[in-house]
Amino acid sequence: MPRIGGANSVAASSASRKRDEALSDRQEHEDEVARRAPAPGRSPVRGHGYPRPQPGVVGHPRAAVKDVVGKPGDRGEIRQGFGMSNYVVTTHNAADFSDDEISVETLLYNTIETEVWPEDPVTPLQDAVAAVRAVPYRVTRMAFRAWDGELLVGSVQVTIDREHDDNPDVLGCQIYVRGTHRRQGVATLLLQHVSEFASASGRSRLIGQTYSRVPAGDYFAEAAGAVRKAEAHSNHLPTSEVDRVLLKSWVQDGPARAKGYELLSWDGAIPDKHLDAFLDLLLVMNDAPRDDLNVNDFTITATEWRDGEAQAAAVGQERWFLVAQRLRDGALAGLHDLAWVPAFPHVMWVGSTGVRPEHRGHALGKWLKAAMTLRVLEEKPDVRDIRTGNADSNEAMLGINRAMGYRSLFGVTTWELGLHDLQSRYRT
Repeated sequence: MPRIGGANSVAASSASRKRDEALSDRQEHEDEVARRAPAPGRSPVRGHGYPRPQPGVVGHPRAAVKDVVGKPGDRGEIRQGFGMSNYVVTTHNAADFSDDEISVETLLYNTIETEVWPEDPVTPLQDAVAAVRAVPYRVTRMAFRAWDGELLVGSVQVTIDREHDDNPDVLGCQIYVRGTHRRQGVATLLLQHVSEFASASGRSRLIGQTYSRVPAGDYFAEAAGAVRKAEAHSNHLPTSEVDRVLLKSWVQDGPARAKGYELLSWDGAIPDKHLDAFLDLLLVMNDAPRDDLNVNDFTITATEWRDGEAQAAAVGQERWFLVAQRLRDGALAGLHDLAWVPAFPHVMWVGSTGVRPEHRGHALGKWLKAAMTLRVLEEKPDVRDIRTGNADSNEAMLGINRAMGYRSLFGVTTWELGLHDLQSRYRT
């Protein structure tokens, strides 16, 4: 579950009542802040900016959105939940959110984040605002918000960017529902609004994820008619358990096992002279298993990459890259990168690890990962955890990770929901 910005998910839903009680003190503060946001029927405070876009989510110019879903702050239709009170849903062009409105959204998001990552601090409000402001203007983001009186109890945001549209039939989304308001129809109500918007935007499928630490997410996805398409896990390597002797041996063996290769190290922005070759190398990540998920290979342009670097800089992110290069022709053969942000000083996140097919069989993956991990131990002594995500079917990568000492944190399921079937169910 990404720390800043949305994650693609059909639903992010409840944990136990005991967990809700554990969050009660935090929610008292959040409820107070939430009441400062424009409630249904009030004029929203105007602002500028976007949150971070979701990878692979694409769309149309934001000027066209108002014709689809109405003006920001419009009162949504009141619909009955599963058996309790009614809720009001409002629609917003999230580009117009003020700092307070972004903070309200972040506080709701953080209640779910605390369930998924109970061992971590939550996303700081100032980081969330900074990330929103750094998203390019071309990216559209719409927000659908569920209210109980003046309290924000649920939200779903979607982003669309037609200039970079790898899957024009897909819309990614995530539904957040405050713990004390789950199983009351809030997520269903928000899903109805999202499905209407998706259809009007020419989409036919919703794709997203749920997390095993929030088991009610799976329950809601199944109840909505979504289909499981891929299984993965968030895995981690506690730095206190790293086998330094093993990793040093991988690094020492690297030049011998991969004769004619060297490792290049870049921190921060990719150098201009290497950017095109690096982005071409990054496409090796399309080889990662997708199980039954039918989506196109992703593409990425220099503009998109530089936009992402600007968003990362806005929250103080440091990013380290190691790239394997073949000496005789300068061909880039493999990559591995890690990211660190000041708000979570105890964690580094793996971005990508991949080796081109024609360069495999030389243990480049082991060399890259071992060298990077040893650097973390040397230069980031406060980091306690290195985290990654892997498809359960990615045996090649899992084999390296298990040998290094990675172990599972929680499961991640990718779901697909066909809009035709969903809307047929609503009609009946």
